[in-house]
Amino acid sequence: FNHIQIIRALGQPMIMVTISLIATAYIQPQDAGSASSLFNILRNLGGAIGIALLATLLDARTKVYFDYLREAVVPSNPQVAERLAQLAERLGNDNAALGKLSEITHQQAMIMAYNDAFHFVGIGLAVSMVAVLLTRKLPEGLKAGEAH
Repeated sequence: FNHIQIIRALGQPMIMVTISLIATAYIQPQDAGSASSLFNILRNLGGAIGIALLATLLDARTKVYFDYLREAVVPSNPQVAERLAQLAERLGNDNAALGKLSEITHQQAMIMAYNDAFHFVGIGLAVSMVAVLLTRKLPEGLKAGEAH
């Protein structure tokens, strides 16, 4: 089991609830509706920016890993030659075997890029957990139900 997934699974709920409490703790009751709307808008905007950053990271890292893997996938490599022969026998065509090998290489590059993305998310959540620990103490007697 991947340690980054554990951090993500434990960190995300803790961070979201804590951030919500911190963001609304000092809001006056008459400003609660506006503050809640602003918080939700910014949370949605942050999610959209985060998804865009992750998509960009995935695209860039997939290209890097594909180039890295492509250097090793050459016909002079005995393992590659053997795999191409197996694919050509199964598919009945050398061009189809090359296409399938390219598809497999792209899949592996994308898997490696997703691994990087999960590490990025886990590190972001770990940094957020540390940042939450460094925030000042909330007012006495504040309960989760009182935050708007």
